[in-house]
Amino acid sequence: MFFIIECKDIQMVIQLVSQEVGVSVIPIDSLSTPHDSITLRPIRDFDDVMEPAIIKLKDSHRSVAARQFWQLITTT
Repeated sequence: MFFIIECKDIQMVIQLVSQEVGVSVIPIDSLSTPHDSITLRPIRDFDDVMEPAIIKLKDSHRSVAARQFWQLITTT
């Protein structure tokens, strides 16, 4: 079972990702301090006021859907 969760609290999103809940798209400047357990990748060719980034837990098992989402976002 997969869920899509909307959360306005960026720190909560970062905590969810760090607890292996999934991946997220966040504004790139909201991750101002490095997290050892989180991988941050800029999203290329994004034309908007804010520049988003996608984050995931490093070296973790993710669902097929999460892996495909990560691959889709980071390779396009």
